[in-house]
Amino acid sequence: MRGFHSAKITEYGQDITFDMSTSFRKMSILIGMVLMCMGTAMLAYRFRKPLKLRFRHAWESIDVFAGGLSASCPGCESKFPDVVAVQENAYRSGRIRPQETMDDLDRLRRKGVLVELEDNDRYVIGEMDHSRPYVLPVVKAFLDELSRAYADLLQVRKLDYRPFVIISATRSIDTAEELTEENPIARRRSHHLFGKTIDISYKRFGRHESEKICLIEVLSTLRREGRCYVKYEKRGSLHLTVR
Repeated sequence: MRGFHSAKITEYGQDITFDMSTSFRKMSILIGMVLMCMGTAMLAYRFRKPLKLRFRHAWESIDVFAGGLSASCPGCESKFPDVVAVQENAYRSGRIRPQETMDDLDRLRRKGVLVELEDNDRYVIGEMDHSRPYVLPVVKAFLDELSRAYADLLQVRKLDYRPFVIISATRSIDTAEELTEENPIARRRSHHLFGKTIDISYKRFGRHESEKICLIEVLSTLRREGRCYVKYEKRGSLHLTVR
């Protein structure tokens, strides 16, 4: 023996020296890799549903960049004409004060003033660079109503449920100003500052044109019933404010 770190044995008349410290390091690395793989697998299983939805939407929306049918919104310009001045009527009651920073929005969410929208079987939360997926409770209730009516119409037409994608929600003053620099259409006093406005992407339906038409019809009905204001945006979304 040569101490704890190495051992010497004789095999077939030859001396073979084993470095036990090296073997221990290799075993530690192997165990670490196994534990990391197990942890990754557990996380993937825990978040399998939102991950599956995100991958599916990303894959099926590739045709958007090819200029396919997914870039269209049939009849939306006439169905959804509610401009800025019209949508401001929704803020005569039930709104938050514009918050300076995203941290301020986080505090309102922790206090329960705003609720967080999360991925589920009915809708998916897209990447939001300039907003948080926080809204007033009335908006979440409206989304539940919208998704139920949408599911009912899909069932009548024998179509599978296709979750819609929400790509913008509540912004802070800071992020609204950043967006104004990038996008001249955006305003400093954007509707997204008040907690009742979201953007739903019609582009993200990919090749699912029939499902997109169903959502458009349901949303148009809810608008006529006085449940919301909707503005068609050529960039690929429907700008929606809950009344």
